[in-house]
Amino acid sequence: MSYARALYDNYAWRGSNHMTIADATPALPRGAEYASPFDEGTRCVFSDRHRSPGGDVCASAVQTRSGAICDDPFDEGPRVHVSVHTEPMTPAQARQLARHLITAAEQADAWRREAATSR
Repeated sequence: MSYARALYDNYAWRGSNHMTIADATPALPRGAEYASPFDEGTRCVFSDRHRSPGGDVCASAVQTRSGAICDDPFDEGPRVHVSVHTEPMTPAQARQLARHLITAAEQADAWRREAATSR
């Protein structure tokens, strides 16, 4: 059982009157897990990492109770954080890293669309 499902089951069992993302949307968007057991299920976190010989591209975001996608759990702004960690690389490695960056940006866009349709 996933952590997200266990957390949801715990709220359902306790009869919590707190609205959680799981309550608002029957299924978490693809790639999502709840941020922590301490935030009462009000946020779920998304992350996607692409590794390449030249560096890593990591896209991450947090969805708040209102459905906003943001990179800061206390900020409702619609932002997705994409970080790139690189080392000196060849042109071929740079092209591969660029492809991963595009993939991460597309994933972030997909998260935004999923959040918009699940409200």
